[in-house]
Amino acid sequence: MKKYIVTVFLIGILIGFGICYVYFSLRDLPKESKSLCHVQIGIFYYLWYDPAEPVSWEYPKICDKPVLGYYNSCDSEMIRRHFLWLSDLRINFAIISWWGFYNQSGWNSFINNATHQIFKIAREDVTNVKFCIMVEPFNWTNNPTYNFTEIYSYVYNNFIIPYPTVYYQYHGKPLICFFNNDSLTPNGNVSKDDRFVIKIVGQQSYADWIYTDLVPMVGSVPRNRQIPVTPRFDDSRFRSSSHVVDKDLCDGVYGQQWERAIEYAKKGVVDVITICSWNEYPERTAIEPHWDADAYDHHPYFLYYKTQKYIDILKGETPDIDQLMHLRELAYSYLVNSYNSTLGLCYVHPQEKNVYWITNDNVLASYVLQQWNREIADNITETIKRIAKEYGLLTSQTGVPLNCRAEILLGYNVNHFFNKTEPITLNRSYYGSVLNTDRATNEILTDFENYTDLLCYASMVEWRKENYSRADYYYEKAKATWDGNGFKDKAFDGSYATYKLGLFYFLNKMLSKGSFEFEKELIRRVWQCQDSNGGFKTNYYGNGSFPVCYTNTETTSIILLSGIPETYN
Repeated sequence: MKKYIVTVFLIGILIGFGICYVYFSLRDLPKESKSLCHVQIGIFYYLWYDPAEPVSWEYPKICDKPVLGYYNSCDSEMIRRHFLWLSDLRINFAIISWWGFYNQSGWNSFINNATHQIFKIAREDVTNVKFCIMVEPFNWTNNPTYNFTEIYSYVYNNFIIPYPTVYYQYHGKPLICFFNNDSLTPNGNVSKDDRFVIKIVGQQSYADWIYTDLVPMVGSVPRNRQIPVTPRFDDSRFRSSSHVVDKDLCDGVYGQQWERAIEYAKKGVVDVITICSWNEYPERTAIEPHWDADAYDHHPYFLYYKTQKYIDILKGETPDIDQLMHLRELAYSYLVNSYNSTLGLCYVHPQEKNVYWITNDNVLASYVLQQWNREIADNITETIKRIAKEYGLLTSQTGVPLNCRAEILLGYNVNHFFNKTEPITLNRSYYGSVLNTDRATNEILTDFENYTDLLCYASMVEWRKENYSRADYYYEKAKATWDGNGFKDKAFDGSYATYKLGLFYFLNKMLSKGSFEFEKELIRRVWQCQDSNGGFKTNYYGNGSFPVCYTNTETTSIILLSGIPETYN
């Protein structure tokens, strides 16, 4: 009997050891396998670019040129393109460098106006990105002082109350940052306001978050669950006491910074990664697509795609960065090759090079190509504005032709999204070519809910009107038309429309719906439709074959605009 009791006792001990071993082993697994989607990605965003001011894009202070050209930070179209890029990267929030509202020069006032523009467009537009304010040392008088009560009230009343869905919330409250400075944040002292989460950003030992650690700083990294990543640093062109780190990007500093950040995220040490920066060109930390003066890889999207690669890795995905660049290059090149420089327009498809459509083709192409070839994009924009005026077409306030379809994608508010449209020929001999457009009629399309594309447009319109329940209603109806191969709606004739894949993906991203059950199959179908010429075929069969169809400008533009990734994991 005693032997039996001892045996049972020993077995109990062994089982206990086994349970403990399994428990502690599994407890450590999340370091490697748990989702890191909770980690927030922030990026520093600058609004001080005004071509009217000679010092704004001054050379040699700024030696790199954005793909969008030397832009104006107040320009609404430029802001919308930035939003699309940031959204495609899955950036959670942008930290706006803000230079106050009093004791101002014209430069300070310009930045304040641009900040208001950012929040206004973010509320109206398609971005998932949120925004918050970083107060800079804007008082340049002798012995500067700051009225924190006024600062907090201005930010709250101008950027939070009017834009509650746009302003970034951190731990349940709006985030406001202050850049460390002897007069603004002396020894880390700032007046508090319980309405905000307050973070001091910079290089000092008292900073709550680090701006970048590629230049001398005091204290540890990471700090307070935040860590910075910076591609390089080079202020040698405008500061006498300068710092240069990885000027030509050959040393791989950016990759090292991201790998360090991801490792800390896996260990549960950080839940905020801040990228320095989107567009700080004087210090050359920008990842915005640009033509780089010194980088060993001259591809304008080099740092942008690297950022996308590491964010995908953080989210548990493993994209092929070379494929990522190659497939998109082909699609952009397709549009460039479709461009007729004599007419200033893209033709409908390679088999009809003498046929040109204003809407939707060239309205969309002019927008999409801003991210790739600004000169061609601007030429198309000027051409379609001129044609719209010449033929009396309905236009936006900026003169862009409208048809109650394309403009919904581009961020305009449209009340009547279910008008019927009709194709019309504007000129059968326009410099030897046929000039067409789609025009909205006054006739209401009463059965619009039977069409996937119109459901997508309806959802976008309701979302921009902040009628989120109706937006969700139309989203779910559109989603329900998926049959396993594509979107099967009233227009289905045996083959599926490729552009509807792009529309739904665009809508899903716009509404911040996250992953959906057929996302992998949708992405696969899209890239199967890319032709060897880089364009996307208009239709496909469920078995993967294709009817007699062509690649065209409209479909290719919508796919590029949607930001559909090349791979799904």
